[in-house]
Amino acid sequence: MSLVPPPTKLDAPAAGEPRVAIDASTMVITTKRTRLRYLLDVVLTAIAWIVFLYLFARGMIAVVEGRMAGLDAPFWSGAFPTMRTLAVYAALAVINALILFAWAWYNWRRFRGLDRRSAPAPMKPERLATGFGVSAELLARMESARILVVHHTEDGLIAAVDTVPAAPQG
Repeated sequence: MSLVPPPTKLDAPAAGEPRVAIDASTMVITTKRTRLRYLLDVVLTAIAWIVFLYLFARGMIAVVEGRMAGLDAPFWSGAFPTMRTLAVYAALAVINALILFAWAWYNWRRFRGLDRRSAPAPMKPERLATGFGVSAELLARMESARILVVHHTEDGLIAAVDTVPAAPQG
């Protein structure tokens, strides 16, 4: 399988040349391996996971049974309250992450397939004129002007408008 990197600005495809689609097959880089090498990777990965899970389980059992008294050294006696505090922070972070994931999952299930972002309704000229504090006639003249100079008061309101009419079409 040959992987072609997605085009960049420097090597964009020429006109008529198809673009490379970015999908799962182009995201993961795989190399050709012999069956023996593949089996070796699988076995080593499985052994690593088994060792990790064994050590993790032993540590959790030791914590639950209260055997984690540690070494009889002054450093450990001072470090354990800090470790307990950090463990509480880590537990709260995990709980917070679970709540956020649950909320995201709920929103995904609830709004999946719905387009919640719709364009606002077009603004009517009367409302636009009221918003700018000008008359409807002046707004129409402003919209049709080719050059427009707007003079404002110190409060930001429109004081005067100088317009140059648009050139006739045709």
